[in-house]
Amino acid sequence: MKSLYELHAALLANALTSDVKAGENRGRRLNHDFAAVSLVHKPLIKRGADAEGEFSMPRQQNEKPSQLAIAVWITRLGSLEPLQATGGFLPSR
Repeated sequence: MKSLYELHAALLANALTSDVKAGENRGRRLNHDFAAVSLVHKPLIKRGADAEGEFSMPRQQNEKPSQLAIAVWITRLGSLEPLQATGGFLPSR
């Protein structure tokens, strides 16, 4: 069946740092919160009056943020405007 909607999900990391090697911030250490480290999008399949789907979120082995969060939103196929959105912090492991 043809999909009318897409699911988008972003894995977000907090307490990340980066040492800037060039440019106007050269020599500075920058702190980052809610940085997207993974992004997926999948079509939702229409089943009767419902639309459903599944996704898995790839994660880098070297990620060691103090806290992870996830943001998930639904759009019409080919649109950027969110129809529904949710998110929250993930339990630490």
